[in-house]
Amino acid sequence: MPYTLLIGNNFIRNSPKIIKKDVNKLFEVNEDKSGPYINAVIQDIHSKTRVKIEKNVCTFNSDDMKLKKNDRMHVLILDKNGEIVFESRIVDNKTIIVSGIFANNSEQLIITQNYIILPSKKWIMHSKVDANNSDITISEKGIAANIKT
Repeated sequence: MPYTLLIGNNFIRNSPKIIKKDVNKLFEVNEDKSGPYINAVIQDIHSKTRVKIEKNVCTFNSDDMKLKKNDRMHVLILDKNGEIVFESRIVDNKTIIVSGIFANNSEQLIITQNYIILPSKKWIMHSKVDANNSDITISEKGIAANIKT
């Protein structure tokens, strides 16, 4: 059954798979009989693992993280200052919302519930993308599906 990923007020319909910033993987989305889920390894800008999510459940968080919620329907992890490091919520069996701070190669991409902030500080919001069961790339040009033909 097709699912929708909602990131930063951007709707990615039709079962997106791997979400990337340019060529770097941020997280992956998949589904099973319980609905969509996220797999992710969240690192800091020094490539140290802060959080690991498997099937939408936190299986590792560093000592400086606070695990506020950790079940299949809602994961919420905060840093020591109370900022959201990672959050995912399954709205229904067809929609998953993800936000957090994703680092790659000394750069941070921030996904809030309202917009995506690229390392250049450019904001992306209100996109509607049809993934068609493919990977998704977030870049300075926006959000695009990498549909294989």
